[in-house]
Amino acid sequence: MPRQEPQRKKIADQWYSDNERQTSQTKTSRGIGFFRRLFGETLAQGILDKLEPIWNSAIQPALIKKFGGATTLYAIFYAGKSSDEMIIEVWDPQYINIKPSEVFNLRGMPLEEIKYLPKAREQADCFSLQNWELYR
Repeated sequence: MPRQEPQRKKIADQWYSDNERQTSQTKTSRGIGFFRRLFGETLAQGILDKLEPIWNSAIQPALIKKFGGATTLYAIFYAGKSSDEMIIEVWDPQYINIKPSEVFNLRGMPLEEIKYLPKAREQADCFSLQNWELYR
């Protein structure tokens, strides 16, 4: 069953040329700098701080296994059912009808920042994740 794609923000996506693609990680510091480039200024610092430690161990390996590397993915973030839960849904726009999305339920997120996330999936802003596989 095809899912409706959330409305996208009208901001330019982060882009690297092929030459910069291989060196982009070494030119910038690891950590929050990467997540700021990936998600812009939309997500709060506390959420990014919680997301960084689990990126390498849980999120990135699951995305590579499901979608492969060197692909542009779309992601949405919205609040879960409990007050400290955030849901991340990621999918490949080229295979929207073939590959289902990958959904991550993250608990223990900062309460003061989760309250600003949309409660419904349909209200979430859509991010274009480019070069996400470079952060290791």
